[in-house]
Amino acid sequence: PATEEHYRRAVDALRSLGAEVVEDPFAGTGFVELYDERSGVRTQSAYDMLLYLRGLGPDAPFDSIEEWEALSGREFTRGR
Repeated sequence: PATEEHYRRAVDALRSLGAEVVEDPFAGTGFVELYDERSGVRTQSAYDMLLYLRGLGPDAPFDSIEEWEALSGREFTRGR
């Protein structure tokens, strides 16, 4: 509820500045339920993560999954 209120206020602010707001085209279609019911679909592979990390630029504290794992103390297990 609080998040929805913040969202509505942000949309109203954008409208007041002249933005054309496009309502959610998936609202009421059941898409969220279908998405939640999918099985075995990985949304992020090791390759996707590597591309993301490299895209952080030369000043990023890490640029590989192995460096991220060492710095975060967590293991990246998706898509491996």
